[in-house]
Amino acid sequence: MKNWLEISQSFFDTLGYSPRDQQSLLGQSIIDTIESNGHLIAEAPTGVGKSLSALIPLLTKMTEDSEYRALIITPTKNLQKQYIEDIESLKTKISYSSLMGKENYICHAQFRSNKSKIDDYVFERISKMIPKLKEGSRAEIEENLNMRLSDNEWKLMSGQSQRCSDSSCAPENCFGTKAVRVARESQLVITNSAMFRVDVDMRLDDPEEGYLGKRDCIICDEAHLLEQDYISGSSTDLSEWEINDNINRINKGIQSAANVFSMSPTVTTTTEEYLVDFQSLLYKIKDFYLERESGSRGECVIKENFIPTNSPIDLQNKMLDYEEHLFILDDIIPALQTIDRNLDDGLQAAIDSHAKGVAKTIRKGKTSVHTMKSLAHTLKKAFSSKNGTFVDFDVPKNVVFRFYPSTKDRSIKSVFSIVPLDISSQLAPIWQDRATVLMSATLRDIATDDFSYVKTSLGYPEYSQELVLQSVFDLSQQQVFYLTDASETKVDLPGAQFSYEELRSLLEASKGRSLVLFTAMKELEYVRDKLIIDPLPYPMYFQTNGENKDYLTQKFKDEEDSILFASRSYFQGVNFPGPTLSQVILCKFPLLGYNDLTMNQERWWKGRGFPKWYNSQSMFSFQQAVGRGIRSSSDKVIVSILDQRITSPHSRVCQMTKKAIEYMGSGAMTDKNYVEMFLRA
Repeated sequence: MKNWLEISQSFFDTLGYSPRDQQSLLGQSIIDTIESNGHLIAEAPTGVGKSLSALIPLLTKMTEDSEYRALIITPTKNLQKQYIEDIESLKTKISYSSLMGKENYICHAQFRSNKSKIDDYVFERISKMIPKLKEGSRAEIEENLNMRLSDNEWKLMSGQSQRCSDSSCAPENCFGTKAVRVARESQLVITNSAMFRVDVDMRLDDPEEGYLGKRDCIICDEAHLLEQDYISGSSTDLSEWEINDNINRINKGIQSAANVFSMSPTVTTTTEEYLVDFQSLLYKIKDFYLERESGSRGECVIKENFIPTNSPIDLQNKMLDYEEHLFILDDIIPALQTIDRNLDDGLQAAIDSHAKGVAKTIRKGKTSVHTMKSLAHTLKKAFSSKNGTFVDFDVPKNVVFRFYPSTKDRSIKSVFSIVPLDISSQLAPIWQDRATVLMSATLRDIATDDFSYVKTSLGYPEYSQELVLQSVFDLSQQQVFYLTDASETKVDLPGAQFSYEELRSLLEASKGRSLVLFTAMKELEYVRDKLIIDPLPYPMYFQTNGENKDYLTQKFKDEEDSILFASRSYFQGVNFPGPTLSQVILCKFPLLGYNDLTMNQERWWKGRGFPKWYNSQSMFSFQQAVGRGIRSSSDKVIVSILDQRITSPHSRVCQMTKKAIEYMGSGAMTDKNYVEMFLRA
């Protein structure tokens, strides 16, 4: 086997520093895994240097073997960016790329169609920029503009996977399509969990044709997030509003498609009938919503081993009746693909003959068909079985049916949701026959102190190598917990558990330099409103819906005495080393939302030998949140937990907090005077 220190020396000489002992252990284990085509699961605390531990063996292997292909999965775009920066710093000669969803790339059609809604200055600058863009990503555009685009502005010009149609612009000019093509040809691809899920879905249909091409090695960073990210992405929500929207858009385009049938001789009367059948199917789905029992809220049906949580309508029986209308999907999808191809031929012919009016008609028809294809795939995923994970009417398994009210545009709309409880059967084949590595700072279940849960939930091989590394930092000296004494009054906000007065005094003691984390946006907004009236003498940044996270993070880093107020999205994936951060404040312990879904997830895993599933998931989130500040041996951080439930010895929060702190090897105190002295020092 190759020696880590030998192969890494030239890379570290380039960077100008030496590897840490724990980094060497992890790097050697990854080398051995790659060479043996094995499987590794590694818990590597913050500061070990996981990215270089993974990159150096991969770059070495791919330099020696130009046919070797690897994939690195991260949960966030920030981590994707970090990996790309690390690769560039190592001055490698291999081919590599970063791949995100189409919503991260500018779309020619969206951009043009929303011209009236985009600022004139911005529109003109981007128009001139588009032919020169390399990637067409949001980051590249903002860099060239030298300004930040809000999320709402970006939506007006970015690709939208549900509505995306290559008929609106030539596929060769589509930045999202180009990114996929470049990724498939690259030796190393850095992608996120969402794109990985799409790739897995494709491989389940055709093992040889994944979205990302053949890969000899898969490395998943921050692997503790993969399960929930995958489940979230695999869930299917169909609202009454969405069904109506799709029906309206398809009806508008269906006549355009019919008008060009004569230009496509192979599009027969049979395929026209498929379009009618598809419309009929959509109306039956709409009827399904209308037939539900009125006035019911929070309904839930669990198939097989579980019972409804509260007097729901009999969705299961309705679904069985409803299933008979769905058989046409198997015929509709290939029929739509045939129509799409023929319309594409007609469009090209019209363009070649400069028949602009005809081309426009064909384009509308093709867009309509593309919409139908997209929705048809959604329906098939929702109402058909794939490896036993989703709905199987003959062999019901691990799926939650939820029928609940959702607010959209200030009105109540019914949402039918299908959520898998377990994705292990989908992922298990992906780990086979290739080298794989799962790594994170938090992979062991605190309740069992082993990797059994993550292996089971992700379908990871039981025989995989396990590695647990110690922290490179002395957390007993660098990280101290302050637990509220609950002596001050809670904020006047339903569900809130912290004291605004105590929060303010801690921020004053640290002279800013704090990250304040909330589990609910309403609590963040409450504090923001109070501080607007009576501000602190430090720069304050508040996360809001639509705020550019990268921009907000950088502003906080640039001003050493500033305060950042943020939500759960800042619990992981962001680092604040050095003097930027002296204090992390958790206003509430990050319990999972206890609803019908999480309750049944807990029951599902309890039946499989993991009775503390809910507690474990919450403590994973807690561990990640408190780790934002310790990034070097010189960092010292106070973690203040203001959740007043800590003072109740028999409460779930109190027990979990103390167990997690003990597990992490840090000290805790309840004397705020000492904390304030520490912070002022």
